[in-house]
Amino acid sequence: MPRPTIWKPVKLWTGKQLITSLLKTLALTVGSESNGMSLTSKYKIKSSLWGLKNKEENIVTVLNNELLTGITDKSQFGAS
Repeated sequence: MPRPTIWKPVKLWTGKQLITSLLKTLALTVGSESNGMSLTSKYKIKSSLWGLKNKEENIVTVLNNELLTGITDKSQFGAS
């Protein structure tokens, strides 16, 4: 379990930490923890809907089962 991003007044985790935790757990159950998943893709949701000014969040980057940047949507997990 990762350390929380916010400690006070209560412990809170980010969404990226949650997805990373799920990816690492899935890798352990499949038995492929040594070969981490890596992915670079764009998401399909318009940036204007999210109000994103940071262009780094336009690209979803997963490296060794850890979500580094981006917003995940159906295009990363489902068939398109």
